[in-house]
Amino acid sequence: MLVLLALLGFVKLLGWGLALVAAAYLLVDLARSVPLAAAPFFGAGLLLAGELAYAARELWAFPEERPLRRVPWLAGVALCALGAGFLPIAATGARAPAGLAAEIVALVAACALMAIPALLARRREVADTVRGGGRT
Repeated sequence: MLVLLALLGFVKLLGWGLALVAAAYLLVDLARSVPLAAAPFFGAGLLLAGELAYAARELWAFPEERPLRRVPWLAGVALCALGAGFLPIAATGARAPAGLAAEIVALVAACALMAIPALLARRREVADTVRGGGRT
């Protein structure tokens, strides 16, 4: 369904479609007792589905010069998503450190994690402005 939306040109609806699929998983997860370890696999699959849907839209518009580069990229994205999904699961079994130093480390780590999407969004905005597609 998501690939069909992408191919038909409804790219702006893809994010909402993925959000609805994630909400559906959340409802199913709350209704039955799925092991916690299943969530990262679903999240990685959801991310991979989104990447493939956007890739389908891109490939429909123009052919890719090096199509074999996309396969390792998608595999890397899926593996990173699995790693990011299993990190909180592993953290639930760990004992939390205490003290001021641990709070400072946690604050710095949270700021670093929040800086990544901010920098990526800023880089994209600058690239759009350079290409002449800036917002007015």
